[in-house]
Amino acid sequence: MDGASWVLVGLQALWLVALVAVGLLRAVRHRVLVTSGLGVVISLVVSTTATPMERGLPLGVALGAGVAVGLSLATRSGVTFTWMPDKVYWLDEKRPPMTENLILLLTALCCCVAAAALVTS
Repeated sequence: MDGASWVLVGLQALWLVALVAVGLLRAVRHRVLVTSGLGVVISLVVSTTATPMERGLPLGVALGAGVAVGLSLATRSGVTFTWMPDKVYWLDEKRPPMTENLILLLTALCCCVAAAALVTS
């Protein structure tokens, strides 16, 4: 594994540890933990199963982090479904906690670094 791969593995580990720590501290809403956790799972699955590893690792991290950020931003104020677009479930009009913004920023940073590694490899 080259240096970029170690950086991406370290970012994946940091992302997972940050989610566990924030989840234990209960400093964010549950929907952020769920959407970011789903992104981590997607990232780990794609990173470990895609071949060759030099392309699969950055692709997995970029895909998982992109899904996590997209879902987190889409469900930021509530969750809606297409069959009842006027109804919002788990509506939350309060300001999101600062920790939630930091988790989203870390996840977006992971996505950007992985995309840059994917382009340069």
